[in-house]
Amino acid sequence: MTKILCILDMRPNVHYTLERLPSIKRALSGQDVNYLNIYDFKEEFGHFYGPDKVNRTFIDYLDANQVKIIFTSSEIFNFISVDTVALLTKRNIIFSSVLGDDENNYHININYLGLLTIPVAYQKAEYKKYLTVNPNTYCLPISASMHQTEHFLSSPKNKDVIFIGKAYGNRPELLTHLSNNGINLVVYGGADWAKYFSDDVYKGYIENSDYYDQISESKITLALLESPKNNKLLHVNAKPFDAAKANTALVTTRYKKFFDDYGLEEKRDLYAYSSKEELLDTVSFLLKNSDVRERISKNFRRIICNHYDYDSLYGTFFSTLLSHKSASPAIIAARILFININDRPPRDQLCQYDYIIFKKAGVIYSDSINKVLAAHVSSNNFVKMDSCYKGKVARKIFDYVDSASLAVPVARLSEVKILFGLVKVTKENSAQTFISLNRYTSFNVFIWLLLIIRFVYKRLTSLEA
Repeated sequence: MTKILCILDMRPNVHYTLERLPSIKRALSGQDVNYLNIYDFKEEFGHFYGPDKVNRTFIDYLDANQVKIIFTSSEIFNFISVDTVALLTKRNIIFSSVLGDDENNYHININYLGLLTIPVAYQKAEYKKYLTVNPNTYCLPISASMHQTEHFLSSPKNKDVIFIGKAYGNRPELLTHLSNNGINLVVYGGADWAKYFSDDVYKGYIENSDYYDQISESKITLALLESPKNNKLLHVNAKPFDAAKANTALVTTRYKKFFDDYGLEEKRDLYAYSSKEELLDTVSFLLKNSDVRERISKNFRRIICNHYDYDSLYGTFFSTLLSHKSASPAIIAARILFININDRPPRDQLCQYDYIIFKKAGVIYSDSINKVLAAHVSSNNFVKMDSCYKGKVARKIFDYVDSASLAVPVARLSEVKILFGLVKVTKENSAQTFISLNRYTSFNVFIWLLLIIRFVYKRLTSLEA
């Protein structure tokens, strides 16, 4: 029997542990599986997130347990190097990872496509784009498990409206607008909600054991899909599917792509809003019309039961994963020419490559750069590569990039102007890897400067959030 290792979020009282993990375990029942909490990885195996150092402790664990398949999420790249992943696939260990939050993180997720045997996407639009880089990409939509949920059909509805989630973006504005206009609202989530609501509305953090019971006792579940820093940037989260599982009427942000992907229709399966005024009108209408609430909750639940039940989705996915034969990512690797900064290769040689990287003494490059850059070739963009120095990551978030950390498209070599070892690029003509692909072994004033600026930037943005 094939040995499988699942490295997943197994923290208590998080939605993944509540919803996905049980479905995964049911889908893999009867298989030889080890489960590890991804947030215990550093304690178990050490911290090897840089470009080239292979995590031998982790490799030894896999060898000792004869692991042949790994299923995980993209957080794993916070703990292991890209070259560790490349070594595993070279040894024919199938490596599959969920990418996650595809609408917002597409520019990050594409960097993993060339490293994974089977990347897993949630959203159909981004899934289709991922396929152009790695044709083994698998689409596993966000949903819910309908396993043993029939008792929710008879739950008494003794609360009007419930929302569970963080207090970010326009969420406080939307919910206070409801509350101030007479809607009986119950809010669960982090302590930031206490700044907006008294104890009769804000009920604190909800335990997993009580999560679905509280939703099922509500007439309406709110699913707010706006992103934290941009109300116009929408993304599908788990909240709509909580409503389907717990058999409550769903009111959500109007998001046509979401509705189209799941075959949903407004006023048949759910109600939607595009402003706080429309949200208030919609909630008020539904609270007065129990027959409409019951109809849309029944319809939405039926769609999820018939087409998107996690137990069925994960069962099909793991059947595909277990039947896969070759671990090698199905990609066309980028062709990279490493040259010294003063070299001038002939034109007939240049046409054989996609990117040029200027070598520098004291810089060690990952063997996996060509796999990561595979996703960028068609864009013809400059690619800023994250670096590692003494265990710290220098992320290239600004326009001036150390020449040793920039992949230059061959077709744009004439645009490169190097001054004091730096190359200027723009947001419009460049992309980032968000993965460390080189390591500096000696002191470099630019690396220290980038680390300091990065630290200050992170402090400032965290204060703004």
